[in-house]
Amino acid sequence: MSNKFAILGIITDQADTLVDAHSHRPKKSDYAVLYGLPLAVGGVSLSLRWTIGGISELLSGMAIFTGLLFGLVVWVFQLRIQAANDPRVPGTSSLAVLLDELFKNVLYAVLVGILTVAVIICETSLQPEPALGSQNPAHANIWWSAGLLFIISHFLLAFAMCLKRVRSAYQQLTTE
Repeated sequence: MSNKFAILGIITDQADTLVDAHSHRPKKSDYAVLYGLPLAVGGVSLSLRWTIGGISELLSGMAIFTGLLFGLVVWVFQLRIQAANDPRVPGTSSLAVLLDELFKNVLYAVLVGILTVAVIICETSLQPEPALGSQNPAHANIWWSAGLLFIISHFLLAFAMCLKRVRSAYQQLTTE
């Protein structure tokens, strides 16, 4: 595949932010929460045989949410340019590092959002026509539901990381 379509850099950039601030080593608890918690949610969903209803509404909401999140990418990009041109913010300051990490997190969240939308589209497109009087076609089966709950909870946690970093950047800007 052409490098123009490669997304591995976004994923590795995200992983670079999951480190201890002092030791710069990977922080296992971050990985456990970001990936383990959604895996547990999907597993519980599967074991309890949960199904997700309102798939079309879910698709609409995720598409809108992801689009708005892409707007945050543009805003963070602009903020970083402004910070780079501000003599009060050295390139190696904690604010500059925080903005770089925020950009990586937001890009990753957008990628997960796009992936989530793609999975929902696949779920709605790959469902067989239900027999008359059978399962509600607006509900995903238990396997799709578990996968969707995994990826949606992962998306929400990635988004929470973005919010935490926006708050931290704001605090640094207002105290300097």
